[in-house]
Amino acid sequence: MPSQPELIAPITVDLRAPDNRMDIIKGMEHINVKDELLDASLVATDLELGDWLVKGASNTMVAPTGTPVANTYPLWVGDDQFDANATGQVTLIVGGHFIYRTTKYAAGSYTNGQNLTVKSGTVPIAATGTDPILARVYTAPDSKGVMEIEVLNR
Repeated sequence: MPSQPELIAPITVDLRAPDNRMDIIKGMEHINVKDELLDASLVATDLELGDWLVKGASNTMVAPTGTPVANTYPLWVGDDQFDANATGQVTLIVGGHFIYRTTKYAAGSYTNGQNLTVKSGTVPIAATGTDPILARVYTAPDSKGVMEIEVLNR
């Protein structure tokens, strides 16, 4: 009997390269995840690993709108994944005490130990005044724009 040719799908992503949207480098044992419904206003938006969302008044996840709040969480699975597209939910990291490398943060100048929050948009930015502190700069951005962020348990 003639052998059947193997059907192998080509891999189009370099799996050796780090995913610098959210590459967790320390504290993986502290991560707790939770699925939450995505607000209808964000369904057409491309949300992905490393974005941050807040629970809105309708008990669904929305993008922060200018006034930072403490209940803002990073995405573990955004709507760029198949299961989120099927269920209308995203997966959030609800714990803290972990450090991740990322290129997803607001443009600006950052120093080690600087407090971070999330205001309008879905990426961390420097905290000012009475902004709730969600994270801290663990290592300032390097020459490739990669910063290490320590997420606080809040």
